Amino acid sequence: MKYFCISHATENRDTFQISLDSAIETIHLNLFSEIDAESRKRFDISADRACMTSRTSRAIQPLFLTLILLTTSGCVGPMSPFGSISLFANKDGQKSIKRTVAAYSDRHIRVRFSPHRQVLHKPSRFHLIVEDPMGVPDDANIVLTYNGLDVTASFLSQAYEISSDPFRREVKWTTKDMRLPASRDHLIKASYKRDSEAPSVAAQYHPPLCSAFYTRGLISRVPDFRPAFEVIQQINQSSMEQNLNPFFIAAIVAQESGFNSLAVSSSRALGLTQVTPLGDQEISKQYSDWPRYPGASTLPFPILKMAVLGGQIHSGNEWRLDPTLSIQGGVAYIQYLNQYWRRPDKQSLIESRLGPSEASFSEVILASYNSGAARVAEALERRGADYLKDNVLTQASKYVHQVISYCDHFEGEAE
Repeated sequence: MKYFCISHATENRDTFQISLDSAIETIHLNLFSEIDAESRKRFDISADRACMTSRTSRAIQPLFLTLILLTTSGCVGPMSPFGSISLFANKDGQKSIKRTVAAYSDRHIRVRFSPHRQVLHKPSRFHLIVEDPMGVPDDANIVLTYNGLDVTASFLSQAYEISSDPFRREVKWTTKDMRLPASRDHLIKASYKRDSEAPSVAAQYHPPLCSAFYTRGLISRVPDFRPAFEVIQQINQSSMEQNLNPFFIAAIVAQESGFNSLAVSSSRALGLTQVTPLGDQEISKQYSDWPRYPGASTLPFPILKMAVLGGQIHSGNEWRLDPTLSIQGGVAYIQYLNQYWRRPDKQSLIESRLGPSEASFSEVILASYNSGAARVAEALERRGADYLKDNVLTQASKYVHQVISYCDHFEGEAE
């Protein structure tokens, strides 16, 4: 059967309708062209009936549009970060991967990825790496799946192969910068099979991981940013004083302000850690003597931004614009949220919905930092483990995953 592609160049509704009509008619004719003359006679299908009228084509557009999208997904456009998806993955091969992965791993054959975990905060190069002591054959079977669907062909068509070893004991397939949207789930798996007689070995590309509480040490630099040494020093000091992970705090600063101490948001959040007026109400209970510009919490956003950029509101009269105090205040607010969620009733809510892991607490704290603890508690009550998919936390879901990704990235670069 021949397939018809809807052009990417379709620029308006009329053109799209013409393309759609043509596509439907082409598929219809090709479907009937597969039926030989004897079959047409048997079913009394005449040549005239094999050609659709314009009215008939429009009547069955939904059915044929579905067929077009299923058979020409590569033509319609990318459906995954790797490109188009094949809807006809080798399911038998996937079953054998699960059955034989342990035994095959014992032979020191390894499938892995680089970066070591998914990068959700920025576009990043993606590397699929196969290590085989016997050498990776040119015709080895490589399968890459995304959310259960086969993207191997699309991935290999855009990836370039690298092997510095003449015996090909390690082969790397690399793509250009790939973006994994933080608002989606990404189940990415790869398998390798050196020949038809060999079993398969598989690996999964895991999401980023980072804890607010567990730390691997102090920060010495922040990849992709150039904060002043004093800022890094303050992050380390404030984090350690509150028993928090400095990489976690650095990730919040990176996401909130990009280390811009004069950052202003539409919610009137200011400075490195973007503490809002609501957050400052809690911080003021601990640091009431810090300078606060009168009326900053009620000024319209454009006027507030002009006042900050023009120097009317500055680090001397608004603590949130002071890099040192902003970090101290941001860390203090994180600690406040930690204590809030450690209350018996709140801790019980988290553990009953998400389990007792520190990772769950870290995510809940981040969601609360972004959208408020009350909203997060309501979403946990309504959606349980899917609380980040609640309508009131649409922005928080993306925020949480990006901060965790930053943190994981910073820790990985520090190793």
